Amino acid sequence: MKTILTTGSNGLLGQKITEKVLVEGRVNLVATSAGVNRYPVKEGYEYAEMDILNPEQVKAVVEKYRPDAVIHTAAMTNVDTCEADKELCHRLNVDAVGTLLSICEEKIYS
Repeated sequence: MKTILTTGSNGLLGQKITEKVLVEGRVNLVATSAGVNRYPVKEGYEYAEMDILNPEQVKAVVEKYRPDAVIHTAAMTNVDTCEADKELCHRLNVDAVGTLLSICEEKIYS
């Protein structure tokens, strides 16, 4: 069975993906997010705490689970918050994506 890793599983989109994957039951799901798991269902998948801004933590999780695919939903989406903290918004919505991609490519081609 294939393994799918989702980032941002505590967010709205991440929770909807978790719900859909659990209903279909065709893949192993590893849901990740910063902090504790806030999804109400705790069975049928694994949860790994992963701060997308921490490259060492991202690398450790990717190495541990070796996912076949990653669904990246972690993001800062509140427009007012993005305007108020443009640096953090850029780190989350741009830099973290590049880091995640690099780590996944490294694992695929190593």
